[in-house]
Amino acid sequence: MPRTLLLSLLFSLTLAAPGFTAPICDVVPTSLEFGSIPEGTTAVDSFQVTNSGTGNLSLSIAPPVAPFLLLQGAGNTNLKKDESLTVIVQFAPTAVETSMAILDLGSGLCSMVDLTGIGIAAVESCAVAPSSVDFGAIALGLAVVDTVVVENLGNVDLNLTVGTSPSPPFTLLQGSGGHVLPSGNSLSVVVEYAPTALTSDAGIITLGNTLCPDVPLSGEGAPAVDSCLVSTTLVDLGDFFIPLSGTPPIVTGGPTATFTIENVGSTVLSDTFDRLDGTPSDHGCSAFYRWADLDPNGPECEIQLCFNEFGFGVSPNSYTLNPGEIQTFTVDLQTTVPGTYSCLLTPTGPPICPPIELRARALRTSSGDGAKMAMHLQAPSTKNQCLPASQGGQLPDLTPCSQYVSSGATLTGYDVYVTAAGYRLPNARYYPDEGIGGAEFGLNYNGTPGQGVDVFAWTSCADLAFPSATWPDPSGGITLTFDPANNCQNAPISGFESENGHAVLGVLYVYAYDDDQLQITGRNNIPLPLPKLADCLSVEADVLLADAGAVGFGEPGCNPCLEDCSSALGLPDDSGAKPPIAFAPNPFSHETAIRFTLDKSTVTSLQVFDLAGRKLRSTAPHLLPAGTHQLRWNGATDHGAPVPAGVYYVRVLQGDHIETHRVVRLQ
Repeated sequence: MPRTLLLSLLFSLTLAAPGFTAPICDVVPTSLEFGSIPEGTTAVDSFQVTNSGTGNLSLSIAPPVAPFLLLQGAGNTNLKKDESLTVIVQFAPTAVETSMAILDLGSGLCSMVDLTGIGIAAVESCAVAPSSVDFGAIALGLAVVDTVVVENLGNVDLNLTVGTSPSPPFTLLQGSGGHVLPSGNSLSVVVEYAPTALTSDAGIITLGNTLCPDVPLSGEGAPAVDSCLVSTTLVDLGDFFIPLSGTPPIVTGGPTATFTIENVGSTVLSDTFDRLDGTPSDHGCSAFYRWADLDPNGPECEIQLCFNEFGFGVSPNSYTLNPGEIQTFTVDLQTTVPGTYSCLLTPTGPPICPPIELRARALRTSSGDGAKMAMHLQAPSTKNQCLPASQGGQLPDLTPCSQYVSSGATLTGYDVYVTAAGYRLPNARYYPDEGIGGAEFGLNYNGTPGQGVDVFAWTSCADLAFPSATWPDPSGGITLTFDPANNCQNAPISGFESENGHAVLGVLYVYAYDDDQLQITGRNNIPLPLPKLADCLSVEADVLLADAGAVGFGEPGCNPCLEDCSSALGLPDDSGAKPPIAFAPNPFSHETAIRFTLDKSTVTSLQVFDLAGRKLRSTAPHLLPAGTHQLRWNGATDHGAPVPAGVYYVRVLQGDHIETHRVVRLQ
């Protein structure tokens, strides 16, 4: 047998031996398409060769012809089982033409790789927007920014070197330095202008490429201007009802409203709402303080406090606004105390923004109709009968005289005020043993909780903080005792020497669900006559019928701490002719009293104007019965701010009749 035939047979047997497999060549992908590439630039792509057999795979890859170039994989390579080789090819066209090549991998087991690319003309193009930046007039101390966008519209890379001058007042916040901007990409250049003087400034953004025009900058330093625009100067939340839910009434979220503040100036506005326009003494609030309006819906207190546990909330309570910015604020009311709430929301810093008045009214209410009652100590028939003998009246000194402080309307629950007038209450430092104490009032009433009349709570302190005690369930013989050891009952109320002082003995909170009756019984250390109950119309009796939803409780009441109750009762004046409208004193320093007489029930109100015709103070129109009445003006506006010394006009409106009088306030 020939030697060559024997070797061939042995080789064939070896290949066919069990467990032996020839190398297998996989090429992915088998062609590279580089697309259109600008001349003078390059593009890179790759393919992978894998030996998926068991024998060694020998490769011998020769470099392709230009403009193709092997960056990786050229030369001889042996791949063992499962080994791979990545071949990287670059296309670098030097002419506007289509180029093709075939890459031989040097192994008959591997597919050849087709290479294709198109050389196109290089295009350089740059767009800059805006082409210039004018910052306008900017207040000293402020800084404003603007943005310039550079876009590569060509098909080759764009080289940039970005800078600005002068700096300051112009500063690049973003985009400075060197950049290589690929085709189709853009660069944002952020520039800040912060003037340092009241001059006109000119600058430039340089881009470092002749294809991209530089950007001129301009601005002007201007004086700082503070200016504020508010959407409203009055935020009125309206009526806020506190429903009854046992004792005491529950805390209920009130209504909400919004207002806005806009910075229309050239400076930054920053402030916090945390004080009132005025001092606590100017806007102090006792349980009876309600100016002179005699509000028929019973605002026992006009509370002049923002941001307290019983008052307004403003959210957010601070702000920082750049020029042109606007902020929305929400106002709400959280309270358990009935009354008219009013305050001025003023800035703590310079008065750039005008004050904003906040208003709301809290009323106690329930599903039924309400009525209000007051405890009196005597029912006078004329004004003189309500005065002690030392003042020309018909009563002995220190004899309690009927007074009431209640006023109201239907559909709400009310407070019942127990007062005594005509008692001498000097300063306790000099007369520590005088005052009212040990006064026992028995209160009988029929019905069960939720029916008839319910008494929810009472307090016997002049501060009238609810509740100081809970009134028992309806039953006979209930006694309310005013202990003389309790200082709040003996505290004198100064400034009313002409009436021998007044003391507030206590307050009951009652509600009339259905028709019912109250009866007062018993006495202790109370001079004759016995205490009575009154229906707020000076009709007193041992037994008071409380009608559900009764009308007629809206007549003006009297605050014995602030007003001349004997006049405010509107009792017939038995001293002779009716005087005209009078002001005493006039001129005045702290307060003047306006006295007038009505021949019949008349809707009456009061207005105060300055010499420029601006209305400073007004009271709500109110139906007053025939008789003599008195209102007081304490020289303050509706907001509680004291007016300066000068001449003012007081207009008294009585139905269709209007009288205007001149008053003078002294310094």
